[in-house]
Amino acid sequence: MSCNVCKKIKEPIDPNNHGLQYSFSGDEVITIQGFSLLSPLFPPARAPRRGWFFDLYIKGQRITISKPNPRAVALEVMRLLKLNEILYTQPQLWLNLNIQWVARAIEKYQSVKIDDLLAIATKNF
Repeated sequence: MSCNVCKKIKEPIDPNNHGLQYSFSGDEVITIQGFSLLSPLFPPARAPRRGWFFDLYIKGQRITISKPNPRAVALEVMRLLKLNEILYTQPQLWLNLNIQWVARAIEKYQSVKIDDLLAIATKNF
């Protein structure tokens, strides 16, 4: 459906979209292919396309958190999750951050491929 003013198509709001998009399919892991899951999975000097941002869904509303570095994005996401009483673990948080960032990263800078991340993840919504 588009609005009358700008004619842009709006995404329908699904209140079930709440919290982190992915969780672990089995036991929580902290490393994947020898890389720590608790940090960005590509060289720190190489930001993903369009920069360090993360799309978080709270009560069906998409909130984009954009910061100058990955740690600042993670801290803001943690703040919003806590504010909205959404339970999460550090590995879950970094799994979700990395899925979005690796999906936008240039392939030659990816230490871990997106398919490998999705193989250990279960989609929540």
